[in-house]
Amino acid sequence: MALTIVLLYFERRGRPWSFLGAAVLGLLGVTLRWVVNRWPSLEVGGGLPLGVTLAYVLLGLAVVGTSLGSYLDERSYDATHSS
Repeated sequence: MALTIVLLYFERRGRPWSFLGAAVLGLLGVTLRWVVNRWPSLEVGGGLPLGVTLAYVLLGLAVVGTSLGSYLDERSYDATHSS
């Protein structure tokens, strides 16, 4: 949670690396959810319902997609306004 707040702070300040950091966190969340879903014994109670797992994965992928898109936009903005 603290890392997310730090990344959001630097995103607001326009640091392109922070968008990549958010994308990595989103990808990590999707990967962990997939691993736990494949081996329900890792999770207390034997696993989450499929709908909840899909929501986790879709929201994680949305974070990855929007963060990468923002990173590319920030880079293209910096390239056109750097001189």
